[in-house]
Amino acid sequence: MPNPEQPLSQQTYSQPMPPVLPSTPTTQNGMELVPDCEIDDLELMGTKKHLTQKGQPLTLVEALKGKHKNLGFVEHMDQGKELASNKTFFTVTWSIQGYPNISGSFTDFNKQKARHTAAQRFLKTLFHNPNSLLGDKRFSWMSLIDYIQSRKQPLIEILDLNE
Repeated sequence: MPNPEQPLSQQTYSQPMPPVLPSTPTTQNGMELVPDCEIDDLELMGTKKHLTQKGQPLTLVEALKGKHKNLGFVEHMDQGKELASNKTFFTVTWSIQGYPNISGSFTDFNKQKARHTAAQRFLKTLFHNPNSLLGDKRFSWMSLIDYIQSRKQPLIEILDLNE
């Protein structure tokens, strides 16, 4: 029991102090950082941008292009004007020639956001392919990064390639 006559700095307590637990990482404004997310999470390049330190959507698609040079990766970009505001919008579509069911598109006024989000959607359709040799394996964002970076040719099992 503490002695009320002693200064606080010299008082001792009979109960042990609780252990100090590691805190959940937080942002500067105090929000908790999530450890992972879905591949096509719209907040990936926003509030969850810390998850892209090892790879962003466009860099992962570029890595796949480099590892599978014989596949025809295509990034198609259209732009137009919204008549009401006279602002330019961009529609970006990623696809692979010969695989009509694997593509990802997004439209936005910000060109980079359109490119990144289209790449995210492309990666989602590519890696959640029910016909792949991986079956029903579901990738999160972090597991997708590890999968692509740790394999010499990551699409062999996904697209059933004979390379």
